[in-house]
Amino acid sequence: FEIFPFCFVLTPSIFFLGNLEPGESKWYCMCGQSANFPWCDGSHKAFNEKNGTKCAPQCVKNETEEAKTYSFCTCAHSKKRPFCDGSHRKVKPQVH
Repeated sequence: FEIFPFCFVLTPSIFFLGNLEPGESKWYCMCGQSANFPWCDGSHKAFNEKNGTKCAPQCVKNETEEAKTYSFCTCAHSKKRPFCDGSHRKVKPQVH
């Protein structure tokens, strides 16, 4: 799959802490349209059709033997998406 940063719609929060149990996987929303954000609900299909884009969710799996908490990016500026890398600290807030 390809990741298209321009598809992402900025959210009011800057990161989301998500817990995954051992062996658990979830699909992270890369289009920003999911009603269940940051988890994918399939909204990218209609978004892609409407906008001519190719946004796709990204699978995140906890491959450890312990429950793990991850920091997921919701600002769309992380170079390590779907994970937060602190890039939100360098971005000026936009007034809408």
